[in-house]
Amino acid sequence: MDNQTMTNDGTDNRDNLVPNRLADGVRPQNVARLLGVTLDLTETDEPNSDPMMAELLRARLAGLWLPDRGRQGAWSKLVQQWLGRHNSDGQRTLGSILLDSRAQLSTIKEIRDRAKTQAARENSEPEQAVMTTIYFAAIANALAYRGAKITTYSYESLESSFEKLIRKVWMPADFVGLFRRAAGICREDRARPGSK
Repeated sequence: MDNQTMTNDGTDNRDNLVPNRLADGVRPQNVARLLGVTLDLTETDEPNSDPMMAELLRARLAGLWLPDRGRQGAWSKLVQQWLGRHNSDGQRTLGSILLDSRAQLSTIKEIRDRAKTQAARENSEPEQAVMTTIYFAAIANALAYRGAKITTYSYESLESSFEKLIRKVWMPADFVGLFRRAAGICREDRARPGSK
């Protein structure tokens, strides 16, 4: 049961995120292009696309996050087992982690990597958009709460991506706030001499 998320009702939801590796046969440049193109997607021709997108994103964010167990050491496995037995809140939702200013940077990077891989594998534009949103939410979390730039995208490119996400009518308000904060940091950083 490695590399999975579970819904709040405890059911297995393996497709929420995938292992921390690039999609088979997809070059990193193509993944980056895919992520950029996905942000430019406008509403589909379907009249109910915004509610559908909102529901898809809400469902992904409500899934319980389980870290990549293959990378955990014995100590962290014991801690997680103890939390699971003694604390019903031992598992957190993906959305709560992405909005948490105290989330571990290693967890945020793992979410970023899994979302990037999943976005490259998705065949459906709405699912690609949802995974791209999660990818950029992880980047926004690191930037907004730690001042850490965990991507090679320029601050200008990041600001543009965050602004596009802010304008999506299906974006939850708390994520709009996260993206606004991160976009503001990008603007400030771009204004400094010598910034990238």
